[in-house]
Amino acid sequence: MKRIRHADQRGQARFPGLESRHSFSFGSYFDPANEQVSVLRVINDDTVAPGAGFPTHGHRDMEIISWVLEGELEHQDSLGNEGVVRAGEMQVMTAGTGIRHSEFNGAKDASLRFLQIWVLPDAAGHAPRWQQVELAGLATAGLTRVIGPEGSDAPMTVHQDMTLDLVDLTEGTTLDLTPASARVRYLHLTEGRVRVDGAELGPGDAIAVDADGGLEIEVTAPAKGLLFDLPEGPVAITGTDLQDRPAA
Repeated sequence: MKRIRHADQRGQARFPGLESRHSFSFGSYFDPANEQVSVLRVINDDTVAPGAGFPTHGHRDMEIISWVLEGELEHQDSLGNEGVVRAGEMQVMTAGTGIRHSEFNGAKDASLRFLQIWVLPDAAGHAPRWQQVELAGLATAGLTRVIGPEGSDAPMTVHQDMTLDLVDLTEGTTLDLTPASARVRYLHLTEGRVRVDGAELGPGDAIAVDADGGLEIEVTAPAKGLLFDLPEGPVAITGTDLQDRPAA
């Protein structure tokens, strides 16, 4: 399996103060050919206007990753956690048995842009928790592991057999995307350009590859993004609502 998805093929949602691009079916956007890849259920590219955001709402049984690309994300949750996730930082929230939280752009004159990523957990009923890490001190050229399964030595962990690497590749380099047997790799670009089997991929584009469809990519302009390594096979969609939440 090798599947390319270009940025202009993603779903779109617009609310006052919010523009979002959906890589997979989400809320009012339904695409039966793109509901998820393995346990990767949501990648929303959200741009939030100053003062806008997501009012308090609930989740359960989902691992929720937020990676801030521009601006600052103000977080509060029902566990008593409060924090600001700045550009270059990432947070992971285990919704587990249930958590309520809010996310806002507290800036007066700058937009917030972040990727909101949902991963299905290995089981229902985990204890809710919140983690945050500044990636600037960790990231290196090439691939940098930032999330791993519970019990791994990654800076943050999730309740699932998956890993997430930051990608930072210089022009002229190559990257072998071929996963191990019974695994899937999913590359989501946020900057730069790469060439895959003659096709050009740029910001917002993505490619999913299994062990049978493995391939190498060539970096044609300095590229950044996220590389997921996921278990192979279909996974049921369970555990949480998948509704759009309009910005306040």
